[in-house]
Amino acid sequence: MDLKNTRCLCILKLKHDIKDESEVKLAKLEAEGLLGTTIKGVRNLIDLLVKEPLSFFIEENGVRFQDYFTRLPFLGSVQAFFTNFEEMIDPSELVKRLAYFKEVYLVYRGKPMDVFEKIEVLKPFRKPLEPHISGPRVEVFDIAPFGQLFSVKDTDVYVLRLICFSYILESAYYVAKLFGRELLEEGLERLFEYLKWGVGRNPILGGKNDLEDYVDSHTVGKSAESKYLTHGIHPYRGKFFARMARALLNSFGLYSGFTVLDPFCGSGTTLLEACLLGIDSVGVDINSFSCLISRAKVEAIKLDPGDIEAAAKYFENIFIDERPKGQTSILDVLPERSHTRFQSIVEDVVKVVFSASMKRGEVRRPKDAKKAFRKKIADLISQIEVFQKLKEILPLPELGKIKVIEGDTRNLSHVLGDEKFDAIVTSPPYVTRIDYVEEHLESMLELGVADEQYAKKVQELSIGLEKKGIPSERCPSDLVKYVINVPNRLRTTIEHYIVDLLKCAEEIRKVLKEKSKIAIAIGKNHRFGNYVVPTAEIVREIFEKSGFKLIDSIEISCPGLSTFKRADWIETILIFTM
Repeated sequence: MDLKNTRCLCILKLKHDIKDESEVKLAKLEAEGLLGTTIKGVRNLIDLLVKEPLSFFIEENGVRFQDYFTRLPFLGSVQAFFTNFEEMIDPSELVKRLAYFKEVYLVYRGKPMDVFEKIEVLKPFRKPLEPHISGPRVEVFDIAPFGQLFSVKDTDVYVLRLICFSYILESAYYVAKLFGRELLEEGLERLFEYLKWGVGRNPILGGKNDLEDYVDSHTVGKSAESKYLTHGIHPYRGKFFARMARALLNSFGLYSGFTVLDPFCGSGTTLLEACLLGIDSVGVDINSFSCLISRAKVEAIKLDPGDIEAAAKYFENIFIDERPKGQTSILDVLPERSHTRFQSIVEDVVKVVFSASMKRGEVRRPKDAKKAFRKKIADLISQIEVFQKLKEILPLPELGKIKVIEGDTRNLSHVLGDEKFDAIVTSPPYVTRIDYVEEHLESMLELGVADEQYAKKVQELSIGLEKKGIPSERCPSDLVKYVINVPNRLRTTIEHYIVDLLKCAEEIRKVLKEKSKIAIAIGKNHRFGNYVVPTAEIVREIFEKSGFKLIDSIEISCPGLSTFKRADWIETILIFTM
């Protein structure tokens, strides 16, 4: 690494709570997609720190830049990535968008005020610079809620440290959980203070008592990453990983003005991440209840929390308290939306939260439905209010628009009409025993989302569920190998799966713009007794048969994924181009 004569060095520090080493490849892919150039991995942050120009910033007492730079690294074979530039770059999009990175460091030669003149994300914070801490050789300036500038006295060498917004959003999940609505501002102040200046605190890797413990925890990604903001609005087994969806959007270089499609949108993870990045999105799902969750998950962050609170009280008074014996549906109480005081999306959000507090599958209904409902409404409102306060502090991207359509992806071009898309990021169904209709049937019926006849129809049409009859169209000869030597009870199900997904792939091709990319996240294998279905291999061949060209395949280990009660779950990401 020759860093001595570089004019600008960009260093991307990985989040410490990444679940598995295998995710680092996806992290590299997203960073290169945003930077538009290749980057190099560094095994240990010390390897960069001991070389010029970073070695100038090491001092025994005073600022101790090395404590900021090396604190809580990812404990894998790569702790960061870096690349050189001839001139100072603007890392704003990196800071606003990156999924797998916690900090961006920019080492440059120039003037201190260059950060306000050349870096878009810092322009709103322009001010005269006075040292916050001054050591024997190094000074540090507090330049923004998410940034600091380090300088070596009497030189033109500076290090800009910027905290990535996704790391702040994930950490703020715990502000909402621990502080509640009344103390959110105090909690956010404490969070920003700690993220910037808390380098002297020893991480506690065991029990967690304070906000700082949760931020430092190596298990943050198992809760905050999957539930931050409105990602946790409703349980949904086997849902897409939020970081993964964001990273894939970044890897495609999608920005405001692009539109992404998720033709199997499920609970809306891709749609919410696209919205947060300022990308317009369209989601399609055959299950009306999945569409309801997706729409509520994304639109909730745009709503006035007071409207949600008022609608929840109205819902509680009429539906929970005053429902006459024998009423089974909210529609019995609210027969027409036009008769209520609330816009339809607010009502949908409240319905979804109520469903989250109901019985689902094997999960029992809470004894006190009202108490459970109130708690979930309060939790949701806290998450929304945290986000809205962060919007006042951080120059977050303008939210993207979304549209959710109930429809069958086997007829996608008919469902979408003439609309064409810039990319697809999706997690399609697989051969499974998880019946999402059965899982949420009680909610669907009680909330009037569907009747039993509709629910049965959706079950029959759902891709991947057990099928007994021979499909009307038979499996193509080059894919028959996946059907032969299969246990009888699985053979017709797999054949249906192949035929159905082939129709989907052909339809997906019709709605993409020329040279568009598609990312598919799917479990590598699915085990049924002693038989293993090679799902990712089947999906790859189906899309190649439909005219897509595979350009990358990434296998990500998901240790201890409780959804499937297996310790060896592997998620395969297939990336195709037209």
